[in-house]
Amino acid sequence: MKFIDDQQFMELLQNGFLTDEVLPKSLTFIEDQLLTTVNGKDILLDIYYREKSPVLDRPAVIFLHGGGFWSGDKRQFWRQAAFLALKYNIFAISVNYRLSGDAPFPAALSDVKCVIRWVRSMGSTYHIHPQKIALMGGSPGGHLAALAGVTNGVQAYEGGGGYDDFASNVNLAIIFNGILDFFSYLETAPSEKNYVRQYLGGTPEEIPEIYREASPLLRVGPAAPPMLLLHGKDDLVIPWGKSAQMAEKLNKQGISSEIEIYEGKGHGWFNQLPDVMKTLKRIEPFIVRQFCLYKEGQQWL
Repeated sequence: MKFIDDQQFMELLQNGFLTDEVLPKSLTFIEDQLLTTVNGKDILLDIYYREKSPVLDRPAVIFLHGGGFWSGDKRQFWRQAAFLALKYNIFAISVNYRLSGDAPFPAALSDVKCVIRWVRSMGSTYHIHPQKIALMGGSPGGHLAALAGVTNGVQAYEGGGGYDDFASNVNLAIIFNGILDFFSYLETAPSEKNYVRQYLGGTPEEIPEIYREASPLLRVGPAAPPMLLLHGKDDLVIPWGKSAQMAEKLNKQGISSEIEIYEGKGHGWFNQLPDVMKTLKRIEPFIVRQFCLYKEGQQWL
C-alpha cells in the first residue's frame, strides 16, 4: 500500500481525483487481519486507524461491501474508511463476510455480528467506545447493515465465530441503496433471482418465511438503531421507495432516522468520484450528532 501526505490525500478526495488506492501517512493500515475461521473459511478484515490515542474512546465504523451476495471485496470502501479514520480518529474496519457460494443466509449476518463482538473485545486495546459502533454498507452490504440493526439482541444469528462475552448490538447504521425487502427486490431486479435464491436457499414461493426473515423493512422494531439511508433516485435495481418506507417506519418507532435521495443517481453511484465526497459530507454531521463527537481546537477526538 502506498502512503501520501495527509493534506494531499484530503485534497485529492475532495476534488474527486483520488483514483489510485493510496492512504494518508498518519494512518496505520492492517491488511487481512484474521477475525475467525468458520467451517474452513477465513473471515478477514482490513483495519484503518490513527495511532494517536483519543482523549475519549473513539467510535468504530464497520464497512460492508456490495456485490450481489456472490462477489465483492472489503476494499470497496477504502476511501471512506481512510477519510473517517483520518479526520475523526474513527477506528475503521472492512470485512470480507461469507458470500452465497460459501454459505447461505444467515452466514453473512452472523459474520457481521462477529465483527461487532470483536470490535468490542478490542475496546481497551484501540480505545473504542463500546456504545459507538456503526455499520456502513451498500446494496447487499446495506442490507446486512440494516438487518444487523433490526435484529439487535436476537441470539439466533450470533453464529459460532467467537468473542461470545461481548454484545453484537450495533448503535448506528448508514445504508447506500440497500436491499430492504426481498419480495419487491425480485420484482424490480428479476435478473438477480438466481443470486438471491442461492443466498436465501430457495425461491419466495418455496421459503416465504426466510424471505420475510431476511427483509429488514419487514422487521423494524424498537431495538433498531438510528439509520441514515442514502439512495439514488434513478436506481432501477433497488428503487428508492423502500428506503423511504424504512426511514418512516423507524421514525414511527421513535428511532431517529434520516433519508437523502440523490437526483440523477443510479445503483452504484455512491462509490464513484466525486460522489464519494458528496455522500461523506452528508454522513459526517449524522455521525457527529449521533455519537456526540467534539473537537478541541480544530482536532477531532
